[in-house]
Amino acid sequence: MDISDDTYSIIIHDPSSSSSSCDLKKIKIVENPTGHNIHEKYFVDVHRRLGRGSFGVVHVCADWNSGRQFACKTVWKANLIRDNNQNGQIEDLRNEVAIMRRLKDAGDGDDGKCVVSLRDVYEDDEMVHVVMDLCRGGTLFDVMVKRMPSRRVFREDEAAMVIRNIVRIIQMLHEKGIIHRDVKPENFIYANKSGHDCAALKIIDFGIAHFFKPGEKFNGVKGTPSYMAPELLRGDYGPEIDIWSAGFILYALLTLNFPFAGEHPWLQMYTKGNCTSAH
Repeated sequence: MDISDDTYSIIIHDPSSSSSSCDLKKIKIVENPTGHNIHEKYFVDVHRRLGRGSFGVVHVCADWNSGRQFACKTVWKANLIRDNNQNGQIEDLRNEVAIMRRLKDAGDGDDGKCVVSLRDVYEDDEMVHVVMDLCRGGTLFDVMVKRMPSRRVFREDEAAMVIRNIVRIIQMLHEKGIIHRDVKPENFIYANKSGHDCAALKIIDFGIAHFFKPGEKFNGVKGTPSYMAPELLRGDYGPEIDIWSAGFILYALLTLNFPFAGEHPWLQMYTKGNCTSAH
């Protein structure tokens, strides 16, 4: 693999960060990381950004030896501690890594094909880098957006195939004791661009997912408002909220519309600042 272009940089830095490096060194996020220096194994191409969120950014990266490309999610520790919910954000990232590690154990069987596989996790003094498989097919939401100008809704058989796979993925997560809490078209991605085969649909973004025990209830309000189940805002919910969101997706596939408007109570609660959304 020839990566000799001097215009490329493998140094990722967030200029908005104001926390001292001394403070950041004290924060250890990941248990048993792969290593300290991601650049010993991977070239991170900062010119090929795949996405950006509140706490970090996702770039294409490549294994120096094999040339194989992956996705690298980089989270700045300074961003995690800049607000009053410091411990919550750090715990979310720890959960995300722990969940992806458990799902990695699913291997190459049917379960393993449902998730974007974790490859490595690096933590240095300022950042956490999560390296995972690179999917090139775009998200389910991308496919829906392309259909919107012509109002080409999904046929019933098409929608049934998509939902069958989504429900299968949710079932797999629940059987492994994982509640996702942010099931939406943006968080299902196709492995490749070859016809958007629904069998190649994978779930991503475990940033607010959590482990649960049978019968356990949660009271933390997290998710994307438009897709939230009503019981989320009542503060007494379990993994069934993921199924609600799957039903929401089914409606959206068949109509290319959202089933609810902004006047509904749980959306009003969000706009009034009574709950926290995922980013």
